[in-house]
Amino acid sequence: MGIVKISDLMHENLRIASQAMSRSINAQAEHWLKLGMLAELYPQQTQHQLSQM
Repeated sequence: MGIVKISDLMHENLRIASQAMSRSINAQAEHWLKLGMLAELYPQQTQHQLSQM
Protein backbone atom coordinates (compact mmCIF):
# COMPACT_ATOMS: atom_id res chain seq x y z
CA MET A 1 0.00 0.00 0.00
CA GLY A 2 1.23 3.48 -0.74
CA ILE A 3 0.20 7.08 -0.52
CA VAL A 4 -1.06 8.92 -3.58
CA LYS A 5 -1.32 12.69 -3.45
CA ILE A 6 -4.31 14.16 -5.26
CA SER A 7 -5.78 17.62 -5.52
CA ASP A 8 -8.37 18.85 -3.06
CA LEU A 9 -10.91 19.01 -5.91
CA MET A 10 -10.33 15.37 -6.87
CA HIS A 11 -10.63 14.34 -3.22
CA GLU A 12 -13.95 16.17 -2.97
CA ASN A 13 -15.16 14.49 -6.17
CA LEU A 14 -14.13 11.12 -4.72
CA ARG A 15 -15.93 11.86 -1.47
CA ILE A 16 -19.16 12.76 -3.28
CA ALA A 17 -18.99 9.78 -5.66
CA SER A 18 -18.11 7.36 -2.86
CA GLN A 19 -21.19 8.40 -0.90
CA ALA A 20 -23.42 8.06 -3.96
CA MET A 21 -22.01 4.62 -4.77
CA SER A 22 -21.83 3.40 -1.14
CA ARG A 23 -18.08 2.87 -1.36
CA SER A 24 -15.23 4.07 0.77
CA ILE A 25 -13.18 6.92 -0.68
CA ASN A 26 -10.31 4.47 -1.24
CA ALA A 27 -12.58 1.97 -2.98
CA GLN A 28 -13.98 4.70 -5.22
CA ALA A 29 -10.48 5.88 -6.13
CA GLU A 30 -9.43 2.33 -6.94
CA HIS A 31 -12.56 1.85 -9.07
CA TRP A 32 -11.79 5.00 -11.08
CA LEU A 33 -8.12 4.04 -11.41
CA LYS A 34 -9.04 0.62 -12.77
CA LEU A 35 -11.51 2.12 -15.27
CA GLY A 36 -8.92 4.64 -16.41
CA MET A 37 -6.27 1.96 -16.82
CA LEU A 38 -8.64 -0.25 -18.81
CA ALA A 39 -9.74 2.72 -20.95
CA GLU A 40 -6.12 3.33 -21.96
CA LEU A 41 -5.46 -0.36 -22.61
CA TYR A 42 -8.71 -0.91 -24.55
CA PRO A 43 -9.73 2.41 -26.14
CA GLN A 44 -12.20 0.69 -28.47
CA GLN A 45 -14.36 -0.50 -25.55
CA THR A 46 -17.32 1.41 -24.14
CA GLN A 47 -17.50 2.47 -20.50
CA HIS A 48 -20.09 -0.26 -19.91
CA GLN A 49 -17.80 -2.91 -21.42
CA LEU A 50 -14.87 -1.66 -19.35
CA SER A 51 -16.96 -1.81 -16.17
CA GLN A 52 -17.78 -5.44 -16.88
CA MET A 53 -14.07 -6.27 -17.20
